[in-house]
Amino acid sequence: MEKFKSRPNEFVTKDNIGDRGFWIPRSCAVVAVIIVNKNNKKYVLMDKRGPGTPDFQGYWSMPCGYLDWDESATEGAYREVWEETGLDLEKFINDVKKHYHSFVIKENLDQPWYVNHYKDSNRQNVTLRFGVEVQLLEDFELPELTSENCEPGEVDDLKWIDVTEVDNLKCAFGHDQVLKNYLNRQ
Repeated sequence: MEKFKSRPNEFVTKDNIGDRGFWIPRSCAVVAVIIVNKNNKKYVLMDKRGPGTPDFQGYWSMPCGYLDWDESATEGAYREVWEETGLDLEKFINDVKKHYHSFVIKENLDQPWYVNHYKDSNRQNVTLRFGVEVQLLEDFELPELTSENCEPGEVDDLKWIDVTEVDNLKCAFGHDQVLKNYLNRQ
């Protein structure tokens, strides 16, 4: 009887990387929950998946994607936000921290607030959820968004959506529940 029922990862070698080779493991994905409080309303950053995505076309999701080679999970979250929405999240957070009437309420950008490692969910991806919630006061505006940094057809639309409206959207990857989980955290 086997103690473990796992199957070994595949080892691959390529001419361009020499004898070093690499293992093909389960994939690691990141999700970024970005919430802004403004004028007594909470808004979440979401994008509508376009025809160039492999699944869930026309569904809304928070910025998410797979880690690239040689980047940390935090770097991957920042990159996915920038690619899909044009938001330079690091600059935005630093601007909020410097602004006299704005502040960060919750910040989980250095370490994930949730890790899903279960093999029976989401194509066996290991998913790391990051998040930040900020309070904007007075003249500090919601950041403008653009899909110019993403792959063609990846994003159909992007918006700051009132969190009370998310239940009315078709959401990919259970991101409506992910948002609720983040908002209900202590």
